[in-house]
Formats: sequence, structure tokens, C-alpha cells
Amino acid sequence: MKGSLVVLTALSLASAEAADVRVLTFNIRYSNKIDGLDGWEHRKEAVAQLINEKADLAGLQEVKPDQRQWLAEHLPDFTVVGIGREPNDKDEAAPVVFRKERFELLASGTFWLSEKPDEVGSKGWDAKLPRVCTWAKLRDRQADADKGAVLWFYNVHLDHIGAEARLKGLSLVADRMAAREGNERVLLTGDFNTTADEPPSRMLAAREKPPLISSYQALGIEPVGTFHGFKGKAGASAIDFIYAEKDRWTFKSSEVLKTTYPGADGQPRYVSDHFPVQAVITAK
Repeated sequence: MKGSLVVLTALSLASAEAADVRVLTFNIRYSNKIDGLDGWEHRKEAVAQLINEKADLAGLQEVKPDQRQWLAEHLPDFTVVGIGREPNDKDEAAPVVFRKERFELLASGTFWLSEKPDEVGSKGWDAKLPRVCTWAKLRDRQADADKGAVLWFYNVHLDHIGAEARLKGLSLVADRMAAREGNERVLLTGDFNTTADEPPSRMLAAREKPPLISSYQALGIEPVGTFHGFKGKAGASAIDFIYAEKDRWTFKSSEVLKTTYPGADGQPRYVSDHFPVQAVITAK
């Protein structure tokens, strides 16, 4: 697979230390026949290769059941957790994916971004569709015991229509993080369908519990566009984010990955209609 990367810091990934964690947020685009040469059947090998090469821990979005099953089968070094947003595990999921050798799964679950978060398929506020957050409580086998080896990872996909649903849905996620059992470290990834300057992101920045900061904020990077509709030219601002507790993690680098693969027509094609975002972090 050929890759083209926008490097946002000077740190080379080759210099990453053993305790570093490579975190990825990646909207893989749901399997849809109208995508033609950009369809899932053409992209899936490239998607799996990117995850395998770039992530220890990943939050994926827009993952249909067939895609989830295929990735679980073709990423043997990873575990995939999370369920679909509709009853009976149907429709899109926002799964958490982690490297088996690196992490031990202690607990996991999915809740709905609605007034009834534990009701499967529930739709909240002005949302167009049911939306979910999947979480995993993990033990990092390579972590320094003095810094705490257990972490909570949350992955979310906010609604594309409802502004109230985005704000209240993300607030619900932050509330769940704050109320988590224990006081272990927290990470958050997701497709927010909103920018760094809009109310959901400002709400996260203002919260004291948990005190979160994005990779863009932590590294002083412009949040360049991440949705590009398979065209390679994204909008002005990012809508895909990686957040960590500012007093417990250090962001060492971050990249927007403009990875391509050889298309069936012989032309370079993008792995998704979103650019994945990767960050290298380490525990303080």
C-alpha cells in the first residue's frame, strides 16, 4: 500500500518508545454500493493494513456488521469490541480495536447517545439516527506500573444532523467518563461531525472532570480538515479527534494520514472518505 502522510510534528514514529501508545481514530465509511470504485470491497485490504501498521489502539466509526466481521477475521493480532446501533446488533457500530499482545480486556460496553442511554436503538434529542459510544477498560501490559497500567478508552460517532444531539451526546460521554469506576486514565476518539470551534468541543475543553485536551490543542497544531468525500481535498476544519487527560498523558506527535492504495482503475484511491488521525502518546 502506498501512503502519503501529512506530518504534524517533527517526531518520527520510528523513534517511538516501547511504552508509547499509537492511537488511531478512523471513520472507515460504511459499506455502500454507490461508492463504486471507492467501495468497501476495493478498500478493505488497505483499511486493515493501515490499522495494522499504524495502531495499537483504535476507535473506528461507521462499521457495518459485515465490515466488523471481516476486520475481526483479517486483523488476527487485534480484538474488536462493540455492537451495532440498532436492535439485534444491526447497522453501524463504533468499535474499539486493540492489539492483543499489548492490552488485556477487563470490561467493555456500548451505550446510546440519548435520554435513555441503556436502551438499545434509542435516538436522542434532534438526532437523525441512533448514535452510540463504545468503551473498553484495558490493562496495558507495557505500562509502567508506577504510572498505572489500566486505562479507559471511549469511542464515539456524533450525529450528522442534530446540533443539540451532538452537544448533549458528547456531554453524556464526558459524564460517563467522569463517573467511571476507579480513577484510571481516560482516552477519547471519535467522529464528532463538528469542528474544534463549535459548542461540543468547547464543552469538552471547559470541563474539569475529566480534564481533556485534543491532540491538536496539546501540540499547537491547526485542526486541518479530515472529511474529504474520497476526493482528497478536505474541508477547512477537522471533525475527527483524539482526546486524552491533559494531566496524565503526553502527546508526542500527531498525523493526519492521507493514505492511498492502488485502485481497480490503476489510480491512487483513498482508504476512506475521512482521513484517519493518529497520535503517539505516553503516560506522564
